[in-house]
Amino acid sequence: MEESKEYYKVEVTIEFTKECLASNLVEHTFEFERDDLGNMLLPTMYWRCMLKKALEIFIPDKVYLLNKICPDTLRHSPSRIDVITEANQVYQALPVGAQLTIHIIVPAAIPPDTFRHLFEQAGQWVGFSPAKAHLGYGRFRVVGYEELTLKL
Repeated sequence: MEESKEYYKVEVTIEFTKECLASNLVEHTFEFERDDLGNMLLPTMYWRCMLKKALEIFIPDKVYLLNKICPDTLRHSPSRIDVITEANQVYQALPVGAQLTIHIIVPAAIPPDTFRHLFEQAGQWVGFSPAKAHLGYGRFRVVGYEELTLKL
């Protein structure tokens, strides 16, 4: 196996500074999607939506690379899920302080330091929340960032 020169892989750990809300309506509560084992799923499309907004704001000349950024679908077993009410609707929520770690394959056209800065800005200004990110939910800070070797 040889190391890729066109892509690199990062491991990013985020910590929520505002709750992350679920978006899957089940009866009267918005719940997180689950796999067959009961793990919470945070699909790739949610990460891509956040990254698209961040790219448009912070490095618009790189938006064309969005489809080459490949976040893993995250399967997560949180230690705690809260239930909150927002505008008379009930949501499952990852609480402030909850941490998630995700692996992302990134094209080398976005240098690692630039991608880290993009992720930090996304956490502060865009947020990661399947529901209501536009209202400030899902804001986070980056607490871990490591570039990993990507083998082909």
